[in-house]
Amino acid sequence: MRGMNSETVDLIYLDPPFNSNRNYEGRKNTFLDDWSEEQLKLEKFNMLDGILNSQELLKQYKWWSSLENIKDLHSKQMYYYISFMAIRILEMHRILKSTGSLYLHCDDSSNSYLRMILDFVFESRNGPGAEGKGSEIVWERDNGKPSAKRRFGRNTDTIYLYHKTSKFTHNRQYKALDRDYIEKTYRYNDNDGRGMYRNDNLAKPGNGGYHYKYEGYPPPVKGWRCPEQTMKQLHKEGRLIFPRSKNGRIGRKRYLRESKGKIIGNLWNDIKRIDGSAKEDTGWATQKPLALLDRIILTSSNEHDLVFDPFCGCATTLISAKLNKRQFAGCDIDTNVVEIAKMRWADCNDLFNKTDEDSIAYDIKDTDIVPTRSDTEFPPDDKLDYDSLRKENVRKQYGPILYTNQDGKCAISGKRIDFLDGDIDHIIPLSKGGSNELGNLQFISVKEHRKKTARERSRQ
Repeated sequence: MRGMNSETVDLIYLDPPFNSNRNYEGRKNTFLDDWSEEQLKLEKFNMLDGILNSQELLKQYKWWSSLENIKDLHSKQMYYYISFMAIRILEMHRILKSTGSLYLHCDDSSNSYLRMILDFVFESRNGPGAEGKGSEIVWERDNGKPSAKRRFGRNTDTIYLYHKTSKFTHNRQYKALDRDYIEKTYRYNDNDGRGMYRNDNLAKPGNGGYHYKYEGYPPPVKGWRCPEQTMKQLHKEGRLIFPRSKNGRIGRKRYLRESKGKIIGNLWNDIKRIDGSAKEDTGWATQKPLALLDRIILTSSNEHDLVFDPFCGCATTLISAKLNKRQFAGCDIDTNVVEIAKMRWADCNDLFNKTDEDSIAYDIKDTDIVPTRSDTEFPPDDKLDYDSLRKENVRKQYGPILYTNQDGKCAISGKRIDFLDGDIDHIIPLSKGGSNELGNLQFISVKEHRKKTARERSRQ
């Protein structure tokens, strides 16, 4: 993510490790969701140094001090986990467009701490809550079969929705109406071919209604929902219901055949998790249903938008994005993800109207090369110039060390800079015999790096 340009992504969905202490080794997943120091030191994970460096970077943020106490009040394991997540949430916030949204999928293992980080980074006004613009979605993934004798079964996950600003994409989604609701609500029929309808209230629920008499009927206390011109049009179309008493309330006919369905709220209980009998099951232990990602992508993005999944696993997000005509990008630390993703692309060729020879499987590449950030927008996945990508991710290896040693200041100007606004500079350029060793590197601002590059080119 550090190699991606700022404000280039429209929607991020992430289903990261939950800090659940579960072992997925031996299955198609190879990750052990154990954040103890002993496990993080193991060569096959080799994550401890990166997490410790992340903690040094996080110290520049005032809110991080309130979370550092977790290692004493809760556990070091939780502290390592939230350090891992916090530095990545900061990057996700950076690469999101101002109109972008983020969905973070978790369970009750660490969700309270993750929400704190999201509140700090995205600001609470852009997340769930009475005054917030986001949501806390509860996904009822199964029917709650009891899994323990002395506690309630865990049958839900939490999905936090945060927006970067107050301007964001939201396409309202609907689901089918319940049969009982239809029978109780749509009880009337004019027998004119338009079918069953319900009596809808025309009174304005809040302030700002329209105050006028219509056909002798007085307006409600807070006024009508619609202006008089609209009321006349509804009357002309035979959509008004007039009560017998002049003190009664005019109603509006809402026909069942015109209903889009029930507006989806923050309880999602109509999509169940993948089981072994499902056609889309890949054997990936934490696989999420395609329908779940379809709902998220259709709600918070539009066609041709860029959808990004930084923990893409078996590629469900990428497949949903492709099917819904979005651009997509994803990455994962698991070594099996590339082959599983390619397999799923092959299975979906018919859905994409592709032949085996014209498969989009070329979009999946087994690489750890990070795209170099530039002033231009991050291009679509199939437009990337892979030859220009960095062969060595020097920034990832030495950036945190240099930034900390230089007290967060640019080595040339001496001014304090944000880590994300800095760059690695070779004191002696590689073209003149310099090396990638730490002693030949310094951390400078992007602005100073451009100036230095321009000076060196002018001398050539």
